[in-house]
Amino acid sequence: MASVLNWLQNHEVLIWFLLTASAATFILSIFIIPAIIINLPADYFVEGRYSHRFAEHLNPLIRYPLMLVKNIIGIALIVLGCTMLLTPGPGVATIVAGLIFVNFPRKYQALRWLVGRKPVLKTINWTRMKSGKAKLIL
Repeated sequence: MASVLNWLQNHEVLIWFLLTASAATFILSIFIIPAIIINLPADYFVEGRYSHRFAEHLNPLIRYPLMLVKNIIGIALIVLGCTMLLTPGPGVATIVAGLIFVNFPRKYQALRWLVGRKPVLKTINWTRMKSGKAKLIL
C-alpha cells in the first residue's frame, strides 16, 4: 500500500494530466458526439445509398490532405472512445463516430454491424429522436 501511495506522490503531474484530459474529453463528448449522430442522414447505413467516397469531386491535391485530417480526427475519436470505456463518457458512441471518419476496407459493413447491435442502435436513435430527427434506417 505504501508503494502505491509513493507512486501516486511521485507521479502527481501525470495523474492531474490524466484527470484533466478525462474531464475535458467527457465535456467535449457531450457536445460533439451527439452533433455527429444527429447530423447523419437517416439512411446513411443503407447499402448502396451513398457513394461514401470522401470529397471525390475535389482535386486530388486538396482531397488527400483533407482525407488525412479526417482520418486523424477519426483515430483520435476512436482512442478517446476506448478511453471512455474505462472513464466517464459515451465510449461506444465515440468509437462509432470515429469509425465514421476513418477510411478502411469494408468500413460500412463493420459500421452497420456495430450500429445494428440493439444497445448501440437504441442509444443512437434515442439521441436522434430527442432532437427531432428520424431513426436510423439499417
